[in-house]
Amino acid sequence: MRVLTLTVIFLMTEAASGQQKYLIKGKITDSEGNPVAETHIQLSPSGPSTFSDTKGFYQIETEKSGITTLIFSKAQYEMEIKQIEISNSAMVFNINLREKPKELKEVIVRENNEIKKINNLPLSVAVIETKKMRIKTANTADVINTISGVNVRQNGGLGSDVSFSINGLAGKQVRFFMDGIPLENYSSEMNIASVPAAFFSRFEVYKGMVPIHLASDVLGGAINVISRSETKDFADLSYSIGSFNTHKLAAAAQYSWGNIYLLFNAFANHSDNDYSIDAEVLNKDGSSYAGTVKRFHSKFSNYMLRPELGVKNVSWADQAFISFYTSGNRSDIQHDALAVQPYGEALMKTGSLGALVRYKKKRNCKKSGYGLLYIR
Repeated sequence: MRVLTLTVIFLMTEAASGQQKYLIKGKITDSEGNPVAETHIQLSPSGPSTFSDTKGFYQIETEKSGITTLIFSKAQYEMEIKQIEISNSAMVFNINLREKPKELKEVIVRENNEIKKINNLPLSVAVIETKKMRIKTANTADVINTISGVNVRQNGGLGSDVSFSINGLAGKQVRFFMDGIPLENYSSEMNIASVPAAFFSRFEVYKGMVPIHLASDVLGGAINVISRSETKDFADLSYSIGSFNTHKLAAAAQYSWGNIYLLFNAFANHSDNDYSIDAEVLNKDGSSYAGTVKRFHSKFSNYMLRPELGVKNVSWADQAFISFYTSGNRSDIQHDALAVQPYGEALMKTGSLGALVRYKKKRNCKKSGYGLLYIR
């Protein structure tokens, strides 16, 4: 019985050792013919597997003949599933793998902000933002005077005449705009020299040629002051006191309810202007001499209040608002231009009351515009 068992086992071993094996080999390359290393090769979903070497060569053995499936996979390439027929003990199967399309990460396209757009214009233009100046009571003229090529001259203290020149050109050759609207359409109290810089978001100074939306008969250039238009609520308050009993107050605040906002701007200035000047001083006997004296009866005060109610970024408008303003000046008149003839207690008062309506729509619409109502 033992002899029979050993004989059966021996015969089974001989049969197994005599079973035929089939060898499949080849080379894996990419679309340009370069070898693809470390590609995973699977023979049918549950058969033997292997990897290609550094030169792209592979080989895999199987004991089954007939039609079978080869699966080639690598992370950066498309998976390839090929059916082959195994009939010879050794066969060659080469393959080219296709690279997967590269997936781009999220691309964020940022539109240039307004300042970059202006600086990219083919014009000589300087832009100054007022963010760092809002905690100060600096006047608009003080800020503009810091721009190269711009010269601001003031004949005296607060409230005196101010002249602007751009690259040597002055007077009517330099025009002023606020949000693209000629400044003369506002009240006479809207003096660019006394309005606080905190009222505005930036100053655009065009030297020479001006853009078409500021089309005007100017030779020297233009100064366009842009009102504040912010998405976040804010509140700014500044007050300063200086020589000759000079006081400057500026306030600005905004509160929003969704797309609706309420903006409030206000300023007030006052100065006694009792600084020293050189003048002809009269003696009691009628004779005169050149001396230095203090000015008298030369006070100046002005103010403006401007609330604004509007909407932003709604379906029917990019921005639409109505604002009202009241402003006034009070200026003592001391003497004539040569300081020879005193005027006594003469003074000049002006006051204005106005309203401004503006509508702006540029998205999906070619129309935009503004309306201006001015009452004095």
